[in-house]
Amino acid sequence: AALQGRLNGPLHDLALSTELSGELAAQGWPRGPVTARLTLQGLPDRPVGELTAQGVLLGAPLQLAVKGQRGADSGLRVAIERADWKSAHAEGALDMPRGASLPLGRVELRMARLDDLHALLGQPLRGAVSASLEAGQREAHVHLEARNAGLADSATTERAELALTVANLLQRPVVDGRLSVDGLAAGAIRGAVKLDASGPLN
Repeated sequence: AALQGRLNGPLHDLALSTELSGELAAQGWPRGPVTARLTLQGLPDRPVGELTAQGVLLGAPLQLAVKGQRGADSGLRVAIERADWKSAHAEGALDMPRGASLPLGRVELRMARLDDLHALLGQPLRGAVSASLEAGQREAHVHLEARNAGLADSATTERAELALTVANLLQRPVVDGRLSVDGLAAGAIRGAVKLDASGPLN
């Protein structure tokens, strides 16, 4: 891998550009070229930037594009414009308004074939998973769902779902959550799990 960068301009309006290029491989897979670039302008007060990556990872195309910008109100916005690799996909945007302590917005992630991670993790995974985070001014919602997922020949589940809402996160968090697991199989164990939790953390 090789990394190079450049910083230029007046101190109140700097521009930064960096590029990482190289090859990545895993056991049983040939090397593939990967390039990542980060560009930032308007540093330090009004930054506008973009992070991109493309190439071939484990025999499949990799595409990533994330943009960020600080607005006139000093708020920061980050948007995932493109994030794809094999069956994995991510999208969404988060805003950090001026004076806010937590970002606002929505981010989604899904992977239709967890086995795509086999070469990276060294484990024979199966199934599909999707997740989302939606953060508002008063509460945040997290949703996670897995279908026919688990470690092959070890522990699997037909369907698992987590739905969680957290209100008043910074001062006195109040939780309302539900976890359900159906079709659980682990060795000789078969069954289902359901868990509900609600109330303040204390």
